[in-house]
Order: sequence, then structure tokens, then C-alpha cells
Amino acid sequence: MVGFVSSIDLDNRNLTVDISEWEKRHTRGPDINDYGVELQVQLTPSVNIHKENGDSASASDLRVGQKVELKPAHTKSSKEPPKEIIILTIRQEEALERLGLFARGKGSIHVTILGDESSAPLNQKIMDQFLNEAGSGLQGGVSSMMYQPEYIVDLKKIYGIQRFPTILLFDQEKLLLQTEDVGEAIRYITAKNKS
Repeated sequence: MVGFVSSIDLDNRNLTVDISEWEKRHTRGPDINDYGVELQVQLTPSVNIHKENGDSASASDLRVGQKVELKPAHTKSSKEPPKEIIILTIRQEEALERLGLFARGKGSIHVTILGDESSAPLNQKIMDQFLNEAGSGLQGGVSSMMYQPEYIVDLKKIYGIQRFPTILLFDQEKLLLQTEDVGEAIRYITAKNKS
């Protein structure tokens, strides 16, 4: 069973793994995205944690967003807790996609306002400004998220972010613009929509 680490509580030796994709792999129909499935894993000393190349690992090597394989697989007929956690390789693009940074539709732009605790009120103000000024030009959506230093990819390091809030504009594959200036981001979207 393959999933993605949602949360880690090393103090209580608990791991939460999002197994939605695995659990719904045979499901068809319009309601497939209406629910998520998570599994709680108790990190007891008997749980063997290792990397996919066989190297030994520990709970401290696990990161939020990390792709993992749990064995034995959790099924409807078997609720046996996992005895083995294999830390799988995850591509940077896959980790960024799981954060919801990429635009869904061809030619659209997704706006992410990335902040920290101190910038939370400003994040909402920026979001409101985007909705008021860019309105119909926001075909790819706009979202706000808090910086997560524990995530498998560090957005501050990848994009050299110095201050929050920072505005990130993505198409379906890559970062198009990174700025702290709302006006610049809105002008960029407006110009793209006119071309």
C-alpha cells in the first residue's frame, strides 16, 4: 500500500498516512475526489523503517509529504497494522503537485500566497485584492498556504524566498513568477490573459 505522510508525531510515535489514491485505485465515477482516506500508524519498536534501496532508516527520517509504502497492505479484509515502512523516492514535481501549486487547466495560472504565522492577516488581504482586481483572470485559482518547514520539499530553499508573504504563480508544470508585489502578479496575469 502506497501513501503520503500527512503528519508525524514523534513524541507519541504516531504517523498519519494519506492512502486516498491507493484506497480508491479501483473506484470510478464522479464522486472519487469527494473524500480522503488516512491511516494512523503506531511507530512501535517492531515497525521496520527503511529506504527503498534497503538502507536502514528511522522515524526521524520521515517528512510530511514523503511517499511511503506500508506492508502488509491495509485491506477491507485485513486491518493488520503495518510492520514495515519503506521510504520511497518522490520527485520534486510530485511533491509540489501534492501541495496544489500547479494550475489544473492548460493555459491557466494558479496563484499561491505563501506566508507564515506573522503574515496570516496580510495573506487574506492579498487574496481579497487578487479576487477583486484579477477576478475573471484567475482561471487557475488562487490559494493561500502557510510555509511548512517540515514538508518534504522546502519552498524557501527551492525558490530562495527571503520574506513572507510571497506570491507564486505556476502553470501546469513550472513556476512562472515569484514576487512580493501584488500589483506585479496581477499585471502578469492580466498580460498573459490578453496574449
